[in-house]
This record gives sequence, structure tokens and C-alpha cells, in this order.
Amino acid sequence: MLRKKACVDRKTTVRPPAFRHCGGKVMVVIDNKRRYEGITEESIERCKAEEISFCTVLSDCKLYDLIEQKEKEITYVTYPNYHDETYADWSFK
Repeated sequence: MLRKKACVDRKTTVRPPAFRHCGGKVMVVIDNKRRYEGITEESIERCKAEEISFCTVLSDCKLYDLIEQKEKEITYVTYPNYHDETYADWSFK
């Protein structure tokens, strides 16, 4: 179980936060709701307890939280890093 907050990289490896301010809910973005089918109630409750959720992207500023079964609006700020990638800090509205 995840007792400390963690960040998830592109390879879906859970690692400790790179920055102290990284925290909050872990959102796992899936490309198709069918990948979520078959999750058990026990798994859903464990995810809720650890602040882990699964979502699909609806638009640039909206996602659908499959654990909570509701649409959520987000805000974000992007900035470049030294590897020519773009990072984003985001939060729920």
C-alpha cells in the first residue's frame, strides 16, 4: 500500500515525489473505460483509502473520475524542464 504520496511516471512506475510540493491524489489516466471494468468493490475502497483514482480525459480542462463516478474540472500551469519536455502543475477547480 502507498502510505506516502507518490508520483507516477510515464512507465507507470510509482516513485517518491521528486519535489516536496508534489502531493495529493494520484490520478491514473486510462485511454478506455473498458480497462476499468471488472474492478472489485474491495479494490475501489482500497484506492479511495490511499487517494488513488482512475480517470479518462474529457477535454483540456475536464476529466471523468471512474472511482467517484463524476466529471471534474481541473486547472493547470505548464512549464518546460531541462529535458525538452513539458511539466504541469494541476489541481481540481
